[in-house]
Amino acid sequence: MWMGSNANAFRSKCRPARLSYGTATAPGLCVNRRSLGGPVDEEVIFLTVEDEGGEITGVLFAFSLHGVIMGHPNLRISADYIGAARRVVEQALPGAVVTGDAGWLVLAFPLLIGGAALLARFVLLPLIRTFDVIKEYIFLLTIGWCLGVAEAAAVLGLSHEIGAFVGGITMAASPVSIYIADSLRPLRDFFLVLFFFSLGAGFELEMLGDVLFPAAVLAGLMLLIKGPVFSQLLRRTGEAPARSQEVGARLAQLSEFSLLLAVLAQERGQIGDRASYLIQLATLLTFLVSTYAVVLRYPTPIALSDRLRRD
Repeated sequence: MWMGSNANAFRSKCRPARLSYGTATAPGLCVNRRSLGGPVDEEVIFLTVEDEGGEITGVLFAFSLHGVIMGHPNLRISADYIGAARRVVEQALPGAVVTGDAGWLVLAFPLLIGGAALLARFVLLPLIRTFDVIKEYIFLLTIGWCLGVAEAAAVLGLSHEIGAFVGGITMAASPVSIYIADSLRPLRDFFLVLFFFSLGAGFELEMLGDVLFPAAVLAGLMLLIKGPVFSQLLRRTGEAPARSQEVGARLAQLSEFSLLLAVLAQERGQIGDRASYLIQLATLLTFLVSTYAVVLRYPTPIALSDRLRRD
């Protein structure tokens, strides 16, 4: 009801307008964090909305700079340079609605999901049903779909990872989704190995002394808390105590996604090097302890005991 009344109010206020597009430059603000001194994009793109009287009523601007120029030591809640830019434009154009490219991102994600869902339903899934007897075709089609949606996400201003995830979700409705997931497992494991290798190769050992103790404390707390919490939750759902305890022990370690998020946050300046290495080391310590706990106590293909060694 609330949304409908607002939509009707918005529709009643619609009037003719003129769109104008332009560019400008803002030198000296951008830095290439992947390659210091490398190329940067200093172009500011803007779109203005003018009413019939020529008055500017809206401004949309985009600039290739993350809102993190205040650095990770800043602990204040701030809109960063984007908020400052909005205030400047709003002071120069009283009454105008000003938004950065974050407004476009709000639209880009639903647009990506909707477009991918439509293509999957009317194009991808019919192709899979037509040629599902050719396993190589399904494999290559899946790879192409994943890369295509990932690239579409990048064009819309989102990350390749988000696009790949959306592409996978849209294929979950396919009757061959289990076969696809099983076929891609070797490829997934291959790139996962490369990810961990690159992560280890880039680890600065001189940082180890600074984060070893807090990482050990964090890892210990997670191992002591996470496993019992999962175990209790499973018991409340009706699982047997022994099974609940085993699953809790297997889930006690920190997730591999912790490593991925820590690296991405560090690269984008959301957290500092110390915080990133703290998360990475704590995660690796939980891997080490949890692996030994599982191998020595529960059935696994690499168990040391013949009694526990199972495929």
